[in-house]
Amino acid sequence: MKGRTESVRRLDREIFRLALPALATLISEPLLLLADSAIVGHLGTDQLAGLAIAANLLGILTGLCIFLAYGTTDFALRESMDQIKNEHGADVDYMRIRAYPFAHEIHDFVASHERIYVVEQDRDAQLESLLKLDLPADQVVKLRSILHYNGLPMDARTITEEFVTKEGL
Repeated sequence: MKGRTESVRRLDREIFRLALPALATLISEPLLLLADSAIVGHLGTDQLAGLAIAANLLGILTGLCIFLAYGTTDFALRESMDQIKNEHGADVDYMRIRAYPFAHEIHDFVASHERIYVVEQDRDAQLESLLKLDLPADQVVKLRSILHYNGLPMDARTITEEFVTKEGL
């Protein structure tokens, strides 16, 4: 038991070592904006308003880039489809959603299938929530969720195991 505890502690130290620079990066932007506001605030209200607009635009741009970087499940899904076919003999279909508002093809895709698994790297199931708002009520009941939000990149095996469990294969 002692060896396991030591390996857990070693892993905790490694995670902390990797997370510390990311934490510093996340903290630095608001601190820099606070310092900018204090300095520019002495120049006048017009200048402070300009800083506020620029800071918001920077925040939006940063948020979009993070979403694009973390929101990609395409490769894991494609590999999972191969696993499901090879290991369980089940053919599955796939549609990648790239934008909101949704195109009519998404409605057609949902209408042509019995069940739809919405795979997301998001604790709040935002994509599934948007689909529920957009789809007709008789189509919403087809939606099933596979969520992955433990901080690690999504992998095919996780998707496959969740799908197999939900399908009872």
